[in-house]
Amino acid sequence: MGLLVSPLACAQAPELTTSIPTMLFGLVVTIAVIYLLAGLARKTNLGQFKNSTMQVLAVLPLSAKEKLLLVQVGECQLLLGVTGQSINLLKEFSQPLDIKAPDFKQSLTQFINTNKKNND
Repeated sequence: MGLLVSPLACAQAPELTTSIPTMLFGLVVTIAVIYLLAGLARKTNLGQFKNSTMQVLAVLPLSAKEKLLLVQVGECQLLLGVTGQSINLLKEFSQPLDIKAPDFKQSLTQFINTNKKNND
């Protein structure tokens, strides 16, 4: 008792040589779309929630892994030093800095210079 296969069924079955490349192409396209969407979400900060009580006002990169951040939390401004291993509070400003100047580095330098003059 052998298995009988009709010639019509054999003609309708997809060939292995055409279905594997099609499947691999679909897999590559799907992985590429996932990778592109993940990169887009990372660059646009899509996963982060907007919070009006806490904002990063300015960033000053010092090196590849070190930077200064001026953060507004409610009515208070904080100057934070950020490294790859830690975040340190450097200064809490009782009077907010006017950061409408085009360069945060200039604003910070002016503040430090006026602070040094007041301490001398």
